[in-house]
Amino acid sequence: MWLTNSSIGRKVIMSVTGIALILFLTFHGCMNLVALFSEEGYNLVCEMLGANWYAVAATLGLAALVVLHFVYAIILTASCSTSSTSGTT
Repeated sequence: MWLTNSSIGRKVIMSVTGIALILFLTFHGCMNLVALFSEEGYNLVCEMLGANWYAVAATLGLAALVVLHFVYAIILTASCSTSSTSGTT
């Protein structure tokens, strides 16, 4: 599969997982921003996310994205350093 075999494909995986992580941080920041304006609103958000199965599934998915992002970062870094030591850039 070209996503895992080519350098461009690996970079696509890095960018997609990175965007997903940024979206998570944005969502998390917005949830915390609600706490500044409304205690009841924040409690509603916490109750909604804490009592549903999809919040647990999303947490597991996020953990998988973090691992995938780190693994591909290591792979890309290693391939870049091996290509620069062989005289090609």
